[in-house]
Amino acid sequence: FMSVEDTRYLLQSILIEPHPAGDGILLVATNGNVMGVIHDPQGESNAAWICTFSKRFWNACPKKPGSRQLVHFADNSVFVTAEDCDFPREISESHIYAGHEPPLVGDYPNWRAAVPLDWSPGQFKISFSPILLAKFISCAKALSTVQSLEVVGLGLTNAAIVVVPHAPNFVGILMPMQSHGW
Repeated sequence: FMSVEDTRYLLQSILIEPHPAGDGILLVATNGNVMGVIHDPQGESNAAWICTFSKRFWNACPKKPGSRQLVHFADNSVFVTAEDCDFPREISESHIYAGHEPPLVGDYPNWRAAVPLDWSPGQFKISFSPILLAKFISCAKALSTVQSLEVVGLGLTNAAIVVVPHAPNFVGILMPMQSHGW
């Protein structure tokens, strides 16, 4: 979810902050168009910081889905370890990478402003295949020079209307599916 644009250097990072409930950390990444937020209950940080990553870090990270390495964040340090390693307090043979990643100085976007205050997991649950969503993306590319989609949930049916804003003659329906597999 991080930006790859050199001009958006602040978004080429991850915001790491203590979880409000005190159990772990939140990791936030955005490129300004999409955002991912994950709660790591085992992470530790006393304050929010913006973490950049060196090439050595990226080279140590898992490269394919299902890889079983863990990334640990602790204050201004980042560790990559084998799956069976406990939270790394001291460097051991389980460490694949350990490094100090200096925090970036700046104001990370207020990510909470993009999340409705009354939102809760499952409230607007729509499960769909990214493969099927890609069909609508291909359609949008064919119908319009403005590459965007609008996806609107249909409430209790869990289906969604897909609209290509600059192609008013098209409407799609993204049918619901089980959320446990594609």
